This record gives sequence, C-alpha cells and structure tokens, in this order.
Amino acid sequence: MNDLYNVDKSQYPDPQDAFNAIQRNANATPIVFRLIATMGWTNIAAQIRQMKNELSCSGEGIVLSGFAINYINNVLNVKLPSMILEQGTECIKQLTEKNIDKNCSMSDTQKKAEKEWYTLFLDIWKERVKDELKKANLLLE
Repeated sequence: MNDLYNVDKSQYPDPQDAFNAIQRNANATPIVFRLIATMGWTNIAAQIRQMKNELSCSGEGIVLSGFAINYINNVLNVKLPSMILEQGTECIKQLTEKNIDKNCSMSDTQKKAEKEWYTLFLDIWKERVKDELKKANLLLE
C-alpha cells in the first residue's frame, strides 16, 4: 500500500507528520513532485478502474484522480464539487483497505492498524485539499 501513496509509514507513526513531509517535498522540488504525484494519481485511477465493481463511488474516485492530475499540473478550468471530493476519498479508502486485505504477510492486527493509519492520513489529506481548493475558489459547495 505504501507504493500507492509513496509514504513510508514506518518513518511516520503519525499520519500528520507524513503529510507534512510530503508537503515539504512538494515545496522543495516542485517539478519532480508534480511528476511523481501525476504518476501516483494515474496509478490510483488505474487501480480504481480495475476494481470498479468492488468499490462504491468508483466513478467519483476516477473523477477525483483526473481533477488531481490537472490541479497538480496547473491545467484547470473547472471546479471540483465537494461531493466528488467526499465520495472520491471514500473510494480511495476502500481501495486502500482492499489492497491491505490482500497482503498475506500481515496479521489481522497489523492490517487493522494499517487501515486506521491510512484512513486518518486520507482524512487529513481531504481536509487539506478542501481548504486549498476553497482558497483557490475551486470547490463547489
């Protein structure tokens, strides 16, 4: 699962610290960050498409991925409905949980802890995105 978000969870026991580190990297090397982030979101969209029958709100997850790619690369001429942000994030949470469940080398306790960490990480991410989009007047309430 770490490959999906490019987060080394062992380095960041607190998801807020992980998000802060990602933000520092984005500010330090914006071009490299945009390339890596674009590849990451493309991967997320591809995984959602592969598992669309197993995920609720898969369409919203794909739309959110496309919006994120455009936003990262400054190619925007539309606003994101808050419903897409909410349901798209829920889709990504479901995808994350399914990927964690596939990991046979983890105990149920480890899987539960991993799911909790990523749920918190995605909640923090969603709130930060919401604030950023509101500041840029790109969120439709």
